[in-house]
Amino acid sequence: MALSDGATRYLEVYVTSANDINDIFRTGINFSEGKLQVLPCKAFTDQSQVLTLKLTHLPMFTSEEVLSGLNTSLAIFGNTLDIGITTEKTTSFFMGSGYAVLDVY
Repeated sequence: MALSDGATRYLEVYVTSANDINDIFRTGINFSEGKLQVLPCKAFTDQSQVLTLKLTHLPMFTSEEVLSGLNTSLAIFGNTLDIGITTEKTTSFFMGSGYAVLDVY
């Protein structure tokens, strides 16, 4: 069921089969027409502390190497909720900066 509150959109899904739950947990729900993939995550607890980090002066490696390294490096601080890097629009060249959203311990 899709819900909307202004610019914010919500998706509520009821899954009945254990196999479907495992598949959705691993691969998410894909909407090919809109080129959208929704990935599940655990709900935040009352003790959750979510931080958004601005990352600069990152090493000039390939995008895949930088993202992999960031995931590894930031894992000691908490759960990585989202991570991304800045790329040049026309060439997709990595620009040395990015962001991370963490649920810290």
